[in-house]
Amino acid sequence: MNLAALVLLAASAPSISGPPQTGRGVEVPAMEAVKEAVQQAAQEARWYADIDEARRIAGAEGKHVLVDFTGTGWCSWCKKLDAQVLGTPLFAEAAASNFVLVKADFDAQGNARRDLPCADKNDALKKSLGVSGFPSIILMTADGTAYAAMGYERGGAGPYVDKLVEQQRRARELEAAVAAVKSAVASASSKEEALAAALAAVDGLQSAGPHQLGRPLVPIVRAFLSGIPVSGATPAESDAEAQAILALSGANVVDDALVDRAFRADPKNAAGLPEAALAAAMRTVGDPSEVAPLILRAEAMLATVPVHDRQVAAQLYGDCAYWIKNWQQDAERARIMATFALRLDPVDENLRRMLKDLAGK
Repeated sequence: MNLAALVLLAASAPSISGPPQTGRGVEVPAMEAVKEAVQQAAQEARWYADIDEARRIAGAEGKHVLVDFTGTGWCSWCKKLDAQVLGTPLFAEAAASNFVLVKADFDAQGNARRDLPCADKNDALKKSLGVSGFPSIILMTADGTAYAAMGYERGGAGPYVDKLVEQQRRARELEAAVAAVKSAVASASSKEEALAAALAAVDGLQSAGPHQLGRPLVPIVRAFLSGIPVSGATPAESDAEAQAILALSGANVVDDALVDRAFRADPKNAAGLPEAALAAAMRTVGDPSEVAPLILRAEAMLATVPVHDRQVAAQLYGDCAYWIKNWQQDAERARIMATFALRLDPVDENLRRMLKDLAGK
């Protein structure tokens, strides 16, 4: 029931006899119930059906957008998230000052419900964001850049809301940093200023990592790297080259040319450039046919150069072992590489479990 209906109910309630009444003839307990209902309605979050409308409002109010991909009629975890988090006053209060909310409801087959508004938009939004499970909470800027995803988590509204707000705080910091770098690049009037702005872009991209909000810095860093001689003409250039390669690798923005450059710039893996670039390439493989040359390079590196970063190397060789076993169907080669990766003591528990399985531990 909305606020207007509740107010109308309070004003038109009939006079009755019995317990103490107010001057307007409504029982005191009844008035208290109406007051409580009004307060509850005021604490309920407002949800929109149209993502485009929500983005327009978010842009006008300086907020971000929170989309709840849910299955209200069949998804038990969705119902738990609604009851424990999304339907609470704490969430409503946080949402009111930070987010414009969108609810996209789907059936058990993963298709947007046709009996609700904006079904076609919801199907398209789900596909564009790569949503595959329910519930999925996606945070995005007003321009539609998604930057965080959450599902159901135990702990209730307090910890969940804290995570949402922290994700947004981090996103706003990145937005501000990216805007400052882009402004510095655009306004640079000397070679020194251009260099400083480009190095700031490298630092910003390294800080952002794979975060989508760091993506506007990618072309700046790529252009900067293309202007530096391979291996650098000076120590300063060599250092800048290394930082740019690490930034692009950390952002998962790699191609064959970047991997080649990493190997040429750091043939002994002293700075970890080939290790980082190759690990990023393995993380972002889009087609199994791309895997074979990457695995050959990893095996050659494993045989000839020392590890620079144990965690990066563990992930790299673990990914290689996975592809060797499941695509190349070579269990023995996979076992050898997985065993080596385990010796690097990876901290990621999921990676450890995978490696133990591949190594036969």
